[in-house]
Amino acid sequence: MANKRVSELVSIAATELDVADLLLLSDVSEHESKKLQVKELSDFILSGGNLSGTLYGTASYAKNAATASYVEMISASYASTASWALKINTASYALSALSASYSQRSFWATTASYALTSSVELVYSSAFSDYARTASYLRWTPGISNGTASYALTASHVIATQNSTSYAATSSWAYNSISASRAISSANVDTASFTYTASYLAFKGIPNGTASYALTAANIVNQRQDYGMYYAITQSISSSQLDLVEVTPVFGGLKNTEFEIYGTVIVPFTSSNGPTEGKVELFVLNRQYGYSQSMDSIQAYANIGGGSNISGTFKYPFTMRGEASLYGLFQVYVTASNGAFIETSRPVRFKISSVSDQLGVSSAEPMQFYSYPEDAIMSYSSSLHPGTLYEGSASQVIFSGSYDATELLIPPGTVNILQYTWTLTGLEKFIADGNPGLTYLGGLPTGCTSASAADCSLTELPDMKNSTVQYLNVPNNNIVANLSLSPSMSYLDVSNNYYVHLPNTMPQGMTVLKADGIGITYTPPYIPDTLISMSFANCPQLTSWLAPDFPASLQYFDCHNSPLLNIPYVVPSDLLYVNVSNCALANNIIGNLANGLDVNGLNNGYFAFKNNPASHSAFNIIPIINSLRGKGWTIVS
Repeated sequence: MANKRVSELVSIAATELDVADLLLLSDVSEHESKKLQVKELSDFILSGGNLSGTLYGTASYAKNAATASYVEMISASYASTASWALKINTASYALSALSASYSQRSFWATTASYALTSSVELVYSSAFSDYARTASYLRWTPGISNGTASYALTASHVIATQNSTSYAATSSWAYNSISASRAISSANVDTASFTYTASYLAFKGIPNGTASYALTAANIVNQRQDYGMYYAITQSISSSQLDLVEVTPVFGGLKNTEFEIYGTVIVPFTSSNGPTEGKVELFVLNRQYGYSQSMDSIQAYANIGGGSNISGTFKYPFTMRGEASLYGLFQVYVTASNGAFIETSRPVRFKISSVSDQLGVSSAEPMQFYSYPEDAIMSYSSSLHPGTLYEGSASQVIFSGSYDATELLIPPGTVNILQYTWTLTGLEKFIADGNPGLTYLGGLPTGCTSASAADCSLTELPDMKNSTVQYLNVPNNNIVANLSLSPSMSYLDVSNNYYVHLPNTMPQGMTVLKADGIGITYTPPYIPDTLISMSFANCPQLTSWLAPDFPASLQYFDCHNSPLLNIPYVVPSDLLYVNVSNCALANNIIGNLANGLDVNGLNNGYFAFKNNPASHSAFNIIPIINSLRGKGWTIVS
């Protein structure tokens, strides 16, 4: 065979190579050519003997890369045994390596965080691991030092540990901790949140240190607490008072609050005038609504015999004590009358204890009618000039005489705040419709008979059980209340106040009741026979009619779009308007109602009953409808 250059030889592909194939090699150390098997070349290269460098193989983050990015061994980042690893025992973020991230000896391993539990390799010490010794979010073993890892001895977010990790003895969100925060009343911990020393704790009488977010730190829930002694803020010869006592328990509700009063009363006397029977009395006054309650009183008596020229003064120390169930803002005061006077040189003292876990005492502005904006113009009338209408601001109403104002009209869009409306003691009629910024009426005077605040943003109503309100019109607000109504109330419209709840017994003498769009599930069990108009339309939860009968005087009845299942059997003789469309009344109820309306023989009425179950199959319904139409009735079926 003729000699050929290497470049002239036939090529061979990788797939055709055999380990026994020979290569031509020049041995430079001996200056001669030699043969080399492919197998020997492979062993030389893979042993790392004389070759170095980075061969990426199948790339960084490969599962089976020969020498992937940051890997000296067989597997790459997020591969079988390494991620970002330089050695199999020090890689991090390996999914299933003994030495990768989530492993035993990697960065993020023995002293790292975010290792799981070696579900990936049962690691000892990574973060979020069950048995990490020095990682963040680790479990701590009592008695064994955990180095310097964060969230260790008091680490957070460790689940089901023994003594001192998160959900543990001294961390937050602990299940079985001694001082964890946000655990609820030791339900899940010994002294966690709502406990002795944690945040959001309910203190039980043991010092609570400096826990944060304590609701009532150092206060005792539902146990009487002594709030100490207070000097009178305002005092004169006729009265002595604490301007503002705030009883605002964290969880709401009326709380029994006790007052002990210590002072001195002066009783002047003249023998010729006979005995003096002075009186000293203790009151608590609700600053929001004007309700006043007498808690205690004493007599200051003086009777001196002898000549007509004998006169003088007695001074008596006095003590009074009273208790009331309170929630809100109050004025507590003592008055002296009937010839008795309070000694002004010695301030009266008020000692207070309460079941409330929050109570404060401070000075406050005088209670007088106020509005915001202060220059809002209102219309008002006065008892001094009946029939004359005035216009002015709240301060002008007061200047004209707060006792004399009889009617007050606040135009729409005028005010956002009203305070101390109840101080207009002569007020009989109050109108504040269409003020969407108004959330509170400032109380109503006890003598007010008519109040209207439709289309505002009221969230509450005053207790009216002791009032004289006869007309109350407050639809389209945000009132949340169990209504307490005046015994003399005749007209009530609370429509579209979803969270209003009606009393079980409506006032005797009521003639109009409008309760559309509220969230009741049943009607009041006791409805007076005096009702002429009654409406429970669009009440999405109303299913039960509890009153045994319709009011005998009823002429107008509307409950459409309410899922009522029943109504009374007897149809009132004057009932001329009935709308029970889109209810859930059975066909026999519809048939009975139609028949009763027909039998009554009234003309030109209205009867709608469409979209009730099988209403068209009600007994004899077609002839009855034809009969009603013959009397001029409008039928919607």
